[in-house]
Amino acid sequence: MFRSDPYCNVVNLSNHSFSKSVFQVLNKNLNFCPTPGYYKNKELKTNFNDFFSRIKSKVHFASTENTNEEEGQFQQNKTYPFLREKSSWEPKSVHHNIKTYIDAVEKDLEEHNTKKHLPKCNITKKEKEAIIELSNRNDLIITKADKGGAKVILDVQDYIREAQRQLDDENFYKKQDTNPKEIYNLKINQIIDKFERKKAIDEKMGKMLKTQQPKTSHLYLLPKIHKEGVPGRPIVSSINCHTSKLSKYVDFFLKPSVKKLKSFVKDSSDFLLKLNSVSKQDHKDTIFVTLDVKSLYTNIPNHEGIEAVKSFISRENRNMQRVIITFLHIILNHNNFTFNDTNYLQTKGCPMGTICAPSYANLFMGVFEEIHIYPFIKDKISLYLRYIDDIIIFWKDTEENLNRFIQNINECHQSIKFDFGITKNESTFLDIKIFKDRNGNLQTTLYQKPTDRKSYLHFTSEHPKHLIKSIPYSQALRIKKICSDEDDLKQQLKNLHSSFLKRGYKEEKLKEDIEKVTHLDRMTLLSPKEKNIKNVIPFITTYNRTLPNIKDILSKHWELLQINEKFRKIFEQKPMICYRRNKNLRNLIGGNILSKNEVVRKGIPTKLIQGKCSPCNSRRNNLCCKQVLPATTFRSAKTNKEFKIFHKLNCKSVNVIYLLECKLHHIQYIGKSETPFNIRLNNHRKDVKNPNSIPACKHFNEQGHIYERDAKFILIEQLKKDLNKELQSATLKRRENFWINKLKTLHPNGLNQELNQF
Repeated sequence: MFRSDPYCNVVNLSNHSFSKSVFQVLNKNLNFCPTPGYYKNKELKTNFNDFFSRIKSKVHFASTENTNEEEGQFQQNKTYPFLREKSSWEPKSVHHNIKTYIDAVEKDLEEHNTKKHLPKCNITKKEKEAIIELSNRNDLIITKADKGGAKVILDVQDYIREAQRQLDDENFYKKQDTNPKEIYNLKINQIIDKFERKKAIDEKMGKMLKTQQPKTSHLYLLPKIHKEGVPGRPIVSSINCHTSKLSKYVDFFLKPSVKKLKSFVKDSSDFLLKLNSVSKQDHKDTIFVTLDVKSLYTNIPNHEGIEAVKSFISRENRNMQRVIITFLHIILNHNNFTFNDTNYLQTKGCPMGTICAPSYANLFMGVFEEIHIYPFIKDKISLYLRYIDDIIIFWKDTEENLNRFIQNINECHQSIKFDFGITKNESTFLDIKIFKDRNGNLQTTLYQKPTDRKSYLHFTSEHPKHLIKSIPYSQALRIKKICSDEDDLKQQLKNLHSSFLKRGYKEEKLKEDIEKVTHLDRMTLLSPKEKNIKNVIPFITTYNRTLPNIKDILSKHWELLQINEKFRKIFEQKPMICYRRNKNLRNLIGGNILSKNEVVRKGIPTKLIQGKCSPCNSRRNNLCCKQVLPATTFRSAKTNKEFKIFHKLNCKSVNVIYLLECKLHHIQYIGKSETPFNIRLNNHRKDVKNPNSIPACKHFNEQGHIYERDAKFILIEQLKKDLNKELQSATLKRRENFWINKLKTLHPNGLNQELNQF
């Protein structure tokens, strides 16, 4: 299906070959963080000021008795923390002990201002070059696979072609001439104002639900490398769009109903607990059935989905029901997005990517089950569970009745159809494999899909070390929960140990974690645990090993905040240090074909724009401009294959790759220029007159040639400027070699005599 490569974590579906260093980098994972430079003093100062603001606000609101109407509304809105936006408000009066604490911390911070030595970089020089090379590639998409954690390299044109294939389906999508987000947002705000006037929601809630400057949703694909033809799973990223807050609000009210569904499964642990309730039954004659709803999200009819939600929402509060259903209507009917600079509207189904989508789909399936499934499977099953669109059934009746049941549910609804699997000895659900032992008893083990690349976070990634060290232990706990047989558990833990060794983890710590897990009780681990919500004030900053010891600085004078019983309750726990991550590989190479150097979630572009090569039309460069062809595409004279230009280029552009073509003989030459292109072009003109010049220029001295007439140039690519000139030059040479091979311009097919050597 695709070409193999030396690194199992990377799947190359493009038409290009890459150096070993490129695969080494991508094999580390797109979430891998290269070692950054020194932390920024300004950012750290801002982080401390934010922390001090949290302390002040904590004391203020702890001291305020919420008896008036305004404070009552505040408490009501606190119920929905997902809608609260960051506030710059601070109390006017501050307790003198807090001031003393802040002064002491700031003094200690000044004393610790001496920066530590910069740690050794976690990537090699060649890997740095590979990152720069990939960041300058405008003809590639690098993303993760839909399942398994593999990194996939795709040609832009193939990516666009697959997306366009799906978007051309008029049953689900409709092109729009303009972006309607502003119109939609105005409509939403007017509806919220209406609900405020009718007292369906309070003023503060209405304010939190409104979006002043909504972003446009964008579609991206996750390649399904496990399927023939590698289709893409469409995802609409709706972060901060006009419906994102409404979706959060709706989801808040739908989730409790989802948990009450008969078939509801929260996660693997929940499934194992429910499986345990039927494990002691006789399963010798049990038939395992798995069902998978085909494209559930897009196949839910809007009117049926809304009616399903209505049946679960409390009818005691009519106002709340009206608000939720109205918001849901908006979410389903105003799902516009962009792809390749084109606006689309999803006309059918639920948008995959909006917050409330899983809850909405679950409730629809809950109603579907009540009508079309449960009445026909009484006394025929010992287990029926569902995780969104994945269903597992333990069938106790005949195969004939089973086949009849599957046929019936595939015919009972116009758009909801099922793929199914029937087995007698084993089955899979989520990440669990269920099978019968010799005595017919149920056993479970870890199930890993064939596409699973075990791409755990690399040990050398610039993440907090406590986070990295906790990953093997958490994975070992997962295996302990799933594996019911001790011998199987040992084998699975052995495989886990081997996988983490390959990701750079230390053997001693791995052995320690695995040994610790083996002595834990499995059923205790499966039992649900209550969340212990600690009253802790977080200090948030970007992780950097050159940072001073923030925990010690904040904790040293903490007793100043515990002056009395009231303050001791507020500041019982010392602050918690929380880290933002640094730029990862997705950030560094994901924006390689974006306009205005945009980088978006998952490294997928909002626009795959086409650039242009054009003359600069400067009076001074008039002669140069006459030889530069305005173009948005260019062709190989040898293969006739067409390529797009993704940069806006002219005679003044630097760090460019250019194409020189003899219009008389239709033969081509690929060159590079680190200086402004007009200078390089003038040098070419001088070299034509020099008998000892390069073969490309000598060609235009041959009989019948007129250089100004026959020599035509197209600028085809520009590299991002890098501070390291050596790396910049090396990358430019690599790109020159790439286009020489791509366009077949090496002698005798073209005017290039040799490739660059490194």
